[in-house]
Amino acid sequence: MKPVSKTFNDLVTFNRSHWKKNYLVQCRHINMPIGFWERFAGLVTNPTQAIREMDEEPFGNVRNYYFGLLGLILLPIILLLIGAVLVMSAVDGASGAVNTTVGALVVVVVLVVVIAVVIAFMSVCLHIAALICGGNGSFTQTVKAYLNSLTPVPVLYVGALVALVLALVLPPLGILVFYLLALIVSAWVTALLIVSVQEFHHLTTFRSVAAYFVMQVVVLVVFFVIAILLVLVAGAMLGPYIPDPSMYQGLY
Repeated sequence: MKPVSKTFNDLVTFNRSHWKKNYLVQCRHINMPIGFWERFAGLVTNPTQAIREMDEEPFGNVRNYYFGLLGLILLPIILLLIGAVLVMSAVDGASGAVNTTVGALVVVVVLVVVIAVVIAFMSVCLHIAALICGGNGSFTQTVKAYLNSLTPVPVLYVGALVALVLALVLPPLGILVFYLLALIVSAWVTALLIVSVQEFHHLTTFRSVAAYFVMQVVVLVVFFVIAILLVLVAGAMLGPYIPDPSMYQGLY
């Protein structure tokens, strides 16, 4: 017969591990927002389970995570801009600091707009691809799938910092480490995107992989159409200013 104290300790240990294992499930059922780092850790350590838990979760519950993730992506750029403002204030005084601050704010606003446009555009292309491959998820689920795939991007920033330090000591090694890390993060992003599409759109693994490649085709088609439209618009606008070749025939 086990001592009472040992049995009690085993029970406490079991309950603690059981609670941690089902933390995301409990939060979802009682509609309690999950912390940023808990969700981030779930997508890093056990992405399939974390994505399954997010499947039926309202977008409002995961919105803060996506804002935090985009904040992490923008953070290094903002820090560089702050550094530039401090340097210019030391070199050119108040006037240089003001001009650099205005320029930095413009850069941040442009970056936010560009990121929002890219997310919307890629989400539309991904949704079209998922529907072509038989997906039945909503567009909101597609947006969640694309944003989930951005989770590894901050890791690339950390790796870039490590690669920079190595490059100062041994440039070839630093460059090699950066490219290897970029390759790993790229594969990681792709895997998260495929798993998210599979879970949110209830597809097989084959169909979710096919949706990823169909998305690439959709993106290329859209860019091709935009390029043609730009050429047509440019031709229509510049047409009156382009001389007619026939007016030079009499010179030869």
